[in-house]
Amino acid sequence: MAELSWDSFVDALNSNNVPEILLIVMGVVALAIVFGYKDDKDSTLYKVLVLIGVITGAFMVYVAMAVETGWSKGTLIVLTVAAFTLIVRPIKDVNIAAVLGLIVAVWTYLMLPDLVADIQEPFEFIKAIGDGIPRLIVSIVAGAIVFTILQFIQALVMLFGKIFNAWPFLLIIGIWCIVEAIFLLMGYNSTYDYIVTMVKDSKS
Repeated sequence: MAELSWDSFVDALNSNNVPEILLIVMGVVALAIVFGYKDDKDSTLYKVLVLIGVITGAFMVYVAMAVETGWSKGTLIVLTVAAFTLIVRPIKDVNIAAVLGLIVAVWTYLMLPDLVADIQEPFEFIKAIGDGIPRLIVSIVAGAIVFTILQFIQALVMLFGKIFNAWPFLLIIGIWCIVEAIFLLMGYNSTYDYIVTMVKDSKS
């Protein structure tokens, strides 16, 4: 019997395109929430869909943090916005400072290895923050700093919370997630990269 390990689990996720499939699922759930809201926002079905959205968004964030997907920054932005849009939807009186602080913490965690990868001597010791506990600590500190700064502009930032909870925004995010995942499965880094490639090809 083959020995199970975290590395083998991660490899299984990547080899079976699980992150991309989850991105599609997240988009489908977002669209289902929109249609449920438009049909009857007080129905049990809508509330169940919102709960599924929270679970899906949280799990997508977990997979993105746990698995080295190799996704581009454009895709990570789509993932981050979509996941947290689903997560904050059922929350009333959203504390946007806390939400954005959490987004920055997750974003920092995802991007930190790439940001420090090319650092050369005499500052190569900084690479230590790109892995393990230091990576987690730096991410938490970055999120805490953003949270503290945004506290005094809470009223202004609340506007973005209302936008996140607007069904047209969720509709766009849902469609974007599905398209983004399809492009990833086709071999493109992101929809942005695809558009740039098309523009360059049209000029050549």
